[in-house]
Amino acid sequence: MAVKEPDIHIAVELPSTPQQSLVTAIQQNADGQIGVIATAGIHILTPAVGIEYDLASAEPGIVPALQKASREPLKLFRAVADMLSGENMLWVNETLEPAAMALGSIQIRCKDFAWSPSGVSSAGTCLLAILTTNLEVFIYAPGKNYMTGEWTRTASLTPALLASTSAVTATGSLENAPMRRVLQAQTTALSWSGPVRAPTVPSSRDLSLLALGNRAGSVSLWRHGSADVWRRHASVVVGEEWVTQVSWAGWLQIDAQTVASSLACGLSDGSIRLVTVLQKISPGAVGEAQAFLTPTWGTSADSRSLTSLKWIDLQAYPRYVLAYSKPGVFGLISPVGSGLGWTGERRLLLSKQPIHACSSALGTPSDFHYFAVDDALLVTYSDGTVQVVHQLSTDPTLEMPGSPLKPLDITRAMRRVFLQIEGPDTTDVTVMQTVGCCFVSDAVALWSYHTVYPTFLDYHPELSQFTTLTMAALLDLNHDPALALQNIEQLCASDGTQALGLRPRVAQKLISIYLDLEANHGSDALRAGLSRIVEVSVPQWTDAARNRVIPGWRVPDTQENLREQLHVDLIDGADVTLLRCKLATLQLADKFGYSFPDRISLVQSLIIAHIFGVYLYAAADPRSLVTTQDIAFARRIVKISNYLPVSIETTKPLTVGLAKSLNVDLDVTVPAPDEEHKSSATLTSSFDVGDVCVVCKGFIPMTNLERASCEAGHVWERCSITTLPLATPNVRTCVGCSRKAHLPPSEIAEKHRVAHGWFADLVLESVRSCLYCGNHFVRIL
Repeated sequence: MAVKEPDIHIAVELPSTPQQSLVTAIQQNADGQIGVIATAGIHILTPAVGIEYDLASAEPGIVPALQKASREPLKLFRAVADMLSGENMLWVNETLEPAAMALGSIQIRCKDFAWSPSGVSSAGTCLLAILTTNLEVFIYAPGKNYMTGEWTRTASLTPALLASTSAVTATGSLENAPMRRVLQAQTTALSWSGPVRAPTVPSSRDLSLLALGNRAGSVSLWRHGSADVWRRHASVVVGEEWVTQVSWAGWLQIDAQTVASSLACGLSDGSIRLVTVLQKISPGAVGEAQAFLTPTWGTSADSRSLTSLKWIDLQAYPRYVLAYSKPGVFGLISPVGSGLGWTGERRLLLSKQPIHACSSALGTPSDFHYFAVDDALLVTYSDGTVQVVHQLSTDPTLEMPGSPLKPLDITRAMRRVFLQIEGPDTTDVTVMQTVGCCFVSDAVALWSYHTVYPTFLDYHPELSQFTTLTMAALLDLNHDPALALQNIEQLCASDGTQALGLRPRVAQKLISIYLDLEANHGSDALRAGLSRIVEVSVPQWTDAARNRVIPGWRVPDTQENLREQLHVDLIDGADVTLLRCKLATLQLADKFGYSFPDRISLVQSLIIAHIFGVYLYAAADPRSLVTTQDIAFARRIVKISNYLPVSIETTKPLTVGLAKSLNVDLDVTVPAPDEEHKSSATLTSSFDVGDVCVVCKGFIPMTNLERASCEAGHVWERCSITTLPLATPNVRTCVGCSRKAHLPPSEIAEKHRVAHGWFADLVLESVRSCLYCGNHFVRIL
């Protein structure tokens, strides 16, 4: 892989005063959004890739002077989680001890942040945890529009941290001193674990944990519950020093009832400790957590502060490496049982790269990125330089002759991007102080920086200071479509499900696939590979059939369990998720000239067939109460299922059996009217499902799943979840395909609610993302 000339995709200015470099300063969440740390909060950027809703409000991500005439600029939706809104803790009200003072309270700023897994918020999106210099943790959630709307503070964890009446010391004794109680409430580090997915755990259950390290040397584990209630699940004392860094490894299943993860904790004396966290996944005890310090493992204190700490996922189950840094030193730790070719601790001494007059070997890392193909770890530093650790899984080293990843070449590529953005007046004294970095693909990096002039002593008002965010290609992968296909295959392969998780969310991978397709425009090899990967055929089974022991339904007949089952089948079913991944890939490929129109239509039809397969299986089991509580909607399901453009074999006997038990006549002879543009939503016949026009009270025939039209010519959109006409302003819109759906009844004032039926309302409450493309909904009103 040769270094290429600057190919800049994003170059925007964000208002922010200089920040300390962090490996967590730029983070991408599971919904594809990018969080960028700033002084007063978090800038939240959503690339307009795979999004069709409200594109007019998206801003070009690059200034006109840097745009390429041969391509359309990448657009960004922008939002902000404002940390300055709301009240802050006055620690002096808790204790007057000088040791409990928080110096950052003089001018409160954002210190760090962490994203939750997707689906944790009530709207099905990610939550955002922000740590301030006042040592408080606030939780933020999106309002009506997670891409451009307001992110509001929904909770503060500090009162809950202070609620303890006693404090535990490192020796295990209880101490009621107010100062120690305050120190345990003063958070100095945070990290959010990944989700836990196992066969015995409903996918609607959130088992992720937010770890908070504090000034008293302990770590507490918290989980978000319903109604924005937070609960502490475990606490463990790590030492007497401040916990300055925390990082989660992935979850591993150690037996049929337990999963485990390692939480690495860095202390202010330079030592590192490991906390083992266990969670139960057995049906009767899902989510019960235990945490204990691993007594046989740890690094010694050397009074050199840790500047970063992070578990590196080697993308091969279950191998993880713990990476850390101190000034001038980069360290790696491979615990016993990691499955690597080495164990123990390795320390690598860094050397200065002479890129500008202020280059140093003592910088702070701004990102770790693992290249699986080359088994190399790329580390970016605050002075704009790059180091590469080769042979990470076998024998880590900084020197490897002949490697395609040359740190000096990559550093120079970043410097050239900086010079191109800043202009010809930039000198060799000018420093690109990198605040954070994140590789969105193996060729393209996204990083934020401040332009620093070490010899310039004039005062700059805060309002005139800003951070530049840029995304550019640093490595040339134009002639290697195999790597692009590897990315797509990881998303679209039938065996793509991870060991303890679901298939990666489509939104999280779209920007990477978009860049890979753009870099390999017109490649015959890529076209052939795409044709193979996105091959589609009609299956014999649906997800609903796989998730049940036919003909009975496995869960009790309660609304909560039915809701969980619907979430498993409709949102996280393996087959329907794979179809959504292929649909997103096909639609992106179409933008770059790789057209497969027949497959797009077939995939959309199969998604519809899977959706109605779920409804049929729920209605077919008497314990679900669907046919007794909502017979009108059950009949609607049966009629529509019989006339879908594509049907799955296992649903046919269910349709016939339900029709017989519900007295539904399927011998309809009325043909569907000819439509100018037939789509996957067009049914094979026209029939009555009881829909009435709210304007003229006329009959509305069912001919299309997306559009309703009465005999008088009044036209309505149909709900993408229930197929009922949308004759109300209380709707939500999918950002990916612009399909609309009714709001969940719980989000509508009682006087404005429309009765849809028992099962229809249950489905509306269960579904928090689009059933067709998997993207989230937004609201206008």
